Amino acid sequence: TARSNNSHGKINIGTLSQFGRKTAIYVDGASSPKVGIGTDSPGALLNVYGSTAELRLQHEGNSSYSRIISDSSNELNFYTGGGPHLGMIIDGSQRVGIGTDNPSTYKLHVQESTSAIARFERTGGAFAKVDIKAGTTAGNSYLTFSDSAASEVGEINYEHADDSLRIAVNSAERLRIDSGGTLTLKNNSGMMIDLQSSAGTGSAWIEFSDTDGTRKGYLGYGSSSSEKVYWVQQKAAEMSMYSNGNDRFVVQSNGNKVVKNGRLNINSTFIDFSGSISTPSTAAAIFRPADNTLAFSTAN
Repeated sequence: TARSNNSHGKINIGTLSQFGRKTAIYVDGASSPKVGIGTDSPGALLNVYGSTAELRLQHEGNSSYSRIISDSSNELNFYTGGGPHLGMIIDGSQRVGIGTDNPSTYKLHVQESTSAIARFERTGGAFAKVDIKAGTTAGNSYLTFSDSAASEVGEINYEHADDSLRIAVNSAERLRIDSGGTLTLKNNSGMMIDLQSSAGTGSAWIEFSDTDGTRKGYLGYGSSSSEKVYWVQQKAAEMSMYSNGNDRFVVQSNGNKVVKNGRLNINSTFIDFSGSISTPSTAAAIFRPADNTLAFSTAN
């Protein structure tokens, strides 16, 4: 049945039963028109009211449909594809769940049975970024890693208080880059750095360069063909080894090796003088002259 109240610009379409009138559609044509479905007191332009308030959207000629449902816990559920295919939920605490009906802890909870879960893509631009913003200048910006057995066992953490970037593995910090660029590796015991190359053919090295990319030197391993470890100075300058704050061993640019600030202990059965034969220019020397004898020199 329909009932109209023209003096107030209202239309009420409902049903009659032994229990009285039940409103199906109510149109309030006052200065701020409102439509109520299931209620004769709409509080918005369109107010759908019921024990489970549901809005169904269905394309003409299509047997499947999408649904938006509001339940008793003030959750908003979005279904697609017809039937119980929950696409997204917004719960009463404004947490969003995609692929799950129980978004817990986080404002956004995405759940999927396959590995393809999320992508952030920019079209028509050269770069894309994701910004994790802390609430204060002394806060942290985290990216954490969990599994089914343990929560947040790995993390990438930017510490805003000292502007350092920290990486944790197995719930312990293992790497830190401070605001000045200093890299610190942390380990209780064992190997700190392992440089690996292709088995049998590759090479690996640590390179020292200027900010413009100009190589100054490097420490590296050649390949299986040479089996050499290289300590290379690219410039016409010395290479030095320090101990206890002092210069102990120097390789000069002309190839001379100098032991400084200490003594040379030779823990071997012999010293090999099989190199090129020449008279040393130093003030004191042990050398092999042309007659293949062993000579001791105290002056040139």
